[in-house]
Amino acid sequence: MSEMIEIGYIHGTHGIKGELTLRCYGEVELREGQKLFFKDKSGAKTLTVRHVRPHKGDFLVFFDEVTGRDAATLLKATPLFMDKDELPELEEDEYYHFDLLGMDVVTDTGVSLGSITEIIETGAANVYQVEGEVGETLLPAIPDVVLDIDTEARRMTVHLMEGLEPEKKPEK
Repeated sequence: MSEMIEIGYIHGTHGIKGELTLRCYGEVELREGQKLFFKDKSGAKTLTVRHVRPHKGDFLVFFDEVTGRDAATLLKATPLFMDKDELPELEEDEYYHFDLLGMDVVTDTGVSLGSITEIIETGAANVYQVEGEVGETLLPAIPDVVLDIDTEARRMTVHLMEGLEPEKKPEK
């Protein structure tokens, strides 16, 4: 088994037979028989996808190991993981959230903005929330703003268009 990657979380239950709503971070392919993992007090546990279907931007999933609504309810808000080797290959200039989270962000003028702490999915274009010494910056993931992403160096170069300046941290 290779590295485990958090792919999303169980958002809630659906119906009375143990079906769960799975909210994924970015593009994830799920298929019958696939193994997903979660952690509890006793360690790592496996969930095997019995049936999966798309539903309003999420997935509705039956797992072999979940045998009813009560068992499903216990898993609500549980983060789910997948073996990194099972993730589909991405096109050039596409990235998984785990590739970007924690990445250093600098402007094209050399100013460090901090690192990416969250990726907000808006539908049109994702927004990168960056936290650093200068404050919080929200950057749309569009070509006019994101100039370069170097995953090996863990560095993103951006152009701050008017209105994208960091929101200053309040003085203590």
